[in-house]
Amino acid sequence: MQFSAIPLNILGDAGGSMNYVTTGSWGEAAIKEAKKYGKATECANNTKDKYWTVDDPSTWKVDPEAKYFHFCDNETI
Repeated sequence: MQFSAIPLNILGDAGGSMNYVTTGSWGEAAIKEAKKYGKATECANNTKDKYWTVDDPSTWKVDPEAKYFHFCDNETI
């Protein structure tokens, strides 16, 4: 329920977009839930190396109109 609370509280009824960096299982769950409430842009996804690294931020595809940015730096995978 926490993953839905964030977009519901920040986006509200107006909707909007959100930025997500997928860094592991918590990030995957968060973006999956967020897609139910608005446009969730996956800026980066590091599944290719099993979440050991994060792509350089200069390569991220960030939506400049997004209302917030989600990054979980403490994955427990």
